[in-house]
Formats: sequence, structure tokens, C-alpha cells
Amino acid sequence: MKKVRLIVAAALVSSVSVAFASDLYVAASIGQSDFGSVDGATSTDKNGTAFKLQLGYQFNPNWAIEGGYVSLGKASYSGPTIGSFKVKASGFNIGAVGTIPLNDKFSLFGKLGMIDGKVEITDATVCCNGSATKWRPTYGFGVKYDVSKTLGILAEYERFDKLGDNNVTGTGSVNLLSAGVLSRF
Repeated sequence: MKKVRLIVAAALVSSVSVAFASDLYVAASIGQSDFGSVDGATSTDKNGTAFKLQLGYQFNPNWAIEGGYVSLGKASYSGPTIGSFKVKASGFNIGAVGTIPLNDKFSLFGKLGMIDGKVEITDATVCCNGSATKWRPTYGFGVKYDVSKTLGILAEYERFDKLGDNNVTGTGSVNLLSAGVLSRF
């Protein structure tokens, strides 16, 4: 697992080292995550506040690679058969971004990548607290509006698939709807 993290870090550092002006960008977003339903839960707070900080390299107008940190926030569940527990998810991600410019200001984009997602179960009353970290697929799409050559505004939907581990935390997918800004160097 540590080798994979080192490979991801090396890929990000190498993309930074070959970057030219305006090809390198930083994106920051905030939004709401949806952890979904849990069987047996009669009371849920499945929506959390999420944020992302991404570093990217734009190879050409249609392709980029980006990676960074994602915090998907927290959710809590309770029910007569499952007791109560809290779930927290976060991780480091990397992925490819495909962009379709609609005009000189608006563009659509799609993402496909992986997250080294960590899921933590805490305050469990019936079973066990625990955490699991595994690489899982992510994908999403969105729209970008370029305010200027160096500043853009983003709105996007992403899905983080099957986070967790069946034997430790259980698995579940998290959806994220976010808005943010992108700054090119």
C-alpha cells in the first residue's frame, strides 16, 4: 500500500516539475456528501460537509491529470438492530480529466480515477469501531466557467465507489456534489 502511495506522490511531483506557466493549476471545492442508506437504520444523518484540494496539470485543452486530498465528511446512523455509529471518509486521489470546451468561457469535463479511501467507524454501540484504507474507483462530471485566463469556477458531481472493507467497516459508496474555484499558474 505504501508503494502505491509513493507512486502517486511521484506522479504528482513529476507533473509539477515539467509544468509550464498556465498548465499547472490548483482547485479547491466544498460541498455536500451523501453516504447513502444503511439496512436497519431508522435514524440517519447521511449527509456530510466535504471539501477537496487538488493539484493538476493540463496537458492540452482536452486532457489533464490531477490529484490531491478529499474529505468526504461524516455521517451517523442508528436503529434497533444496528445500534448507533458514525462514519467518516477521506483520502488521497489521482485521476484523469477529459474536457470538452463549449466556447471560450464554458466547458464540460469528466473524471475517472482512484482514491486511497480511508473509512472510519466510531462510537459504535453494537459492534466494533475500526478503519480500513483501500484504493477504490472514482468518477464524476461537471462544468467549468473561466472568469479569466487564471481563474475558473467549478460545479461537479463525483462518486467514490465501494469505500471501506467488508470485514472491518462494511462497504458503501459516497456521492459528492461540490462547487469550487480553479487557479492556474
